[in-house]
Amino acid sequence: MKKSNKIMTIVLSMLLMISGFFAMPFKKASADDPEVYTSFYYFSDNPNCTTYYNGFMDEILDDYNMPAANRHLYNWSNVDFEDEFRDWCGLGELNNVQDAFIVLEMSNGLSPECITVDNMEPFPSFLYNVFSDLNSTCKIMFICATDETRFDNNDYNAFLNEVDIHINTDMMTIMMGTILNVIEQNVFSDVDIILNTDATGVVGEYLVPYFRSIQYPLLSAVSYEDVDVLGMMENLEDIKVIMPAQELNSGYMYYSYNEDTNDIEEVFKTLDEMAGFSEINFDRFYSIGSLFFTSNHTSYCSWVDSMMNYSTDEFPIYTYNISGQSVSSQYSTYTQMYETGHGIYHFYNGGNDGLTNPTSWATIFEDFVYGEDLTIHNNYDGLCDVTYKTAIIGPGGWLDFSGFDCWDIYMEEDIWSYYHGI
Repeated sequence: MKKSNKIMTIVLSMLLMISGFFAMPFKKASADDPEVYTSFYYFSDNPNCTTYYNGFMDEILDDYNMPAANRHLYNWSNVDFEDEFRDWCGLGELNNVQDAFIVLEMSNGLSPECITVDNMEPFPSFLYNVFSDLNSTCKIMFICATDETRFDNNDYNAFLNEVDIHINTDMMTIMMGTILNVIEQNVFSDVDIILNTDATGVVGEYLVPYFRSIQYPLLSAVSYEDVDVLGMMENLEDIKVIMPAQELNSGYMYYSYNEDTNDIEEVFKTLDEMAGFSEINFDRFYSIGSLFFTSNHTSYCSWVDSMMNYSTDEFPIYTYNISGQSVSSQYSTYTQMYETGHGIYHFYNGGNDGLTNPTSWATIFEDFVYGEDLTIHNNYDGLCDVTYKTAIIGPGGWLDFSGFDCWDIYMEEDIWSYYHGI
């Protein structure tokens, strides 16, 4: 009987020890990250953030044994993210954050107004102050769709020194920088650039600021609103930017300089008229298209087919592709077909380490939570010690990751404002 009581006492003691063990946060042992974090904050402008929060994040944090009450999602996908984050910090909420995992995701990138907000410090400076206050007790992941080369002047990128990992999803800046560098290898004149419907955003985001930088001495004394940059470039440099005429949905529009009248005119050409169009210089012709998650792959390839019909000679066709479906593989005999690969698609939807697919966000997040060595994900030359670019990394690639000086968008405030007209 005494023996049975002794056995029962041992069993109860073990059960108490086990129950106490499971009541504590569980964490894989890591010499690099011995801390135990007790809360989680996820700030995001991504429309899919709730899916990630209730999906792989919940699973990983459940395994970590973090109470659900200590997990917080701030879904700011339908409001101004920068304003909301400023307001949230201004309410004093930041004072309650410690021993926390923090994920701040700006899937739309930094806004053009982030430097020149009236009566407010620039948002990158604001992030520096927030992150520098938090990083002594918190672990921070920053995800951004603006390449840091676009905000590295005036130490606007200094806040990246205060985060544990910077994940950057901006491939368009790398792609456009590469394309403009290719064009600049020759004199930047007598050039024709044609865009598909989804790529017309690069005009205001990249081409116009770039053209303005080329002509800055000439335009610096002229108000932003008074200059038709595309028309001016056609006049001065014979550069045509040919865009889909969306209101007609049956052709393309561009600006042309009329030497007789000394005027800039809008010219419309139907799809049939574009083929063999004598005014286009196919020796200096560059085609740029975009294929997004929701884009119609078949329709896009039809657009590529139409590009090839414009000339018997090959010219570069560049594709910003985050659809998860390959374009270049369908045109294996066309030697000047270039696409960015599906890095962002695999990051958000699953991928693997190696030369083919980048790592998925779920894998990186798990390493982030469990204190694994994050330097295995460092694949890009950034200010943060661990900078992960959602890129297809491998031999023979065409994208230029070495950095480029073809423009400098986030810069001295007066010039920066001039570029963006604000």
